[in-house]
Amino acid sequence: YLHVSEIFEEAREKYKREYLGSKKAQELIAQGKTPDPEQSWKGFKGKNFEKLIFYIIQTELTSDKVKCILGASLGRKKLSEELSKVHRNLIVRYGKYGILPDADLVIYEPPTCKVMGIISCKITLRERIAQTAYWKLKLASDPATMHIKGWFVTTDEDGDLTSSP
Repeated sequence: YLHVSEIFEEAREKYKREYLGSKKAQELIAQGKTPDPEQSWKGFKGKNFEKLIFYIIQTELTSDKVKCILGASLGRKKLSEELSKVHRNLIVRYGKYGILPDADLVIYEPPTCKVMGIISCKITLRERIAQTAYWKLKLASDPATMHIKGWFVTTDEDGDLTSSP
């Protein structure tokens, strides 16, 4: 996992070739549009980075006292009773409305469905670190969610966290 950026770089050209030959790309061409393999690659890479972090966390969790789930699973229309409680315990209130924070991964305690933390997984920083900080501040502003920790996982491919001597 320390070389994830190198692995993605090796896969990049193969992915682009396969994308241009895909049904979706062919449909775009038939509509007179130009498929953008680079844009498709960014989404593919981001989703797979999230899955990699999820896999790493899953392999490290050795107890049934803590679970990690993909945050997108809380957006489904039909939730199990357990995930419905997790959803409720993560809601950020905006007046009379409730919104789920941007969370790629959610860590919670199954017996109580208490959310312990959320993880944002991003390949590049750019404005995304501000989004993560925003959601942490929103969670911290409510007594029901102030205990939830926020983590940011990045490959920092832009080098924003690296200092030059």
